[in-house]
Amino acid sequence: MSFTKGFEKIVRSGELLAPHTWFGLGGPAEYFAEPNTLEELAALVRRSREENLPVRLLGGGSNLLVRDEGVRGVVVRLSGTAFTE
Repeated sequence: MSFTKGFEKIVRSGELLAPHTWFGLGGPAEYFAEPNTLEELAALVRRSREENLPVRLLGGGSNLLVRDEGVRGVVVRLSGTAFTE
């Protein structure tokens, strides 16, 4: 099964992280996810564990340097309303 199956609306492959960092630097995330609900986040973390993919949380992108080679695994940005209120 593909990692993104069922998550097509919230997961993108190869998303450049530079636009998400304060310094505007960084290569692609293997998978970049922006869940909208706690349930989507929980399902995403479960699938990541099943696929043995590391999960990293991305905050506001300040004080962060990302390698040009990118990041393996799933980078999660909690920008949905459920996480920002």
